[in-house]
Amino acid sequence: MFDVIMFINSYCCICLHLIEDIESCRENICHIVKAPAHVPWKIRKLAIDVAHKAVSSLEGAGVLAVELFLTKDGQVVLVIQSVRFSLQCISLFSV
Repeated sequence: MFDVIMFINSYCCICLHLIEDIESCRENICHIVKAPAHVPWKIRKLAIDVAHKAVSSLEGAGVLAVELFLTKDGQVVLVIQSVRFSLQCISLFSV
């Protein structure tokens, strides 16, 4: 699973980070978070493009996380987008 952290306001929509979450299939618990994600350029671009399309269709401003799945055949599927209210997300930008 990937999280694309996006910043949106009335003037622009910017990708801040692409993060990879590695979860246990049995437990559905995130065990490892890689920031930035270590993925091929093609997958990175596809994930950011999907997230950008989803976020740019919204009105408002703030920091959002767009969760995506990578299928076995290399497609990126949008799961959910959520607003980040805390400063926890900001700490990712200084990594």
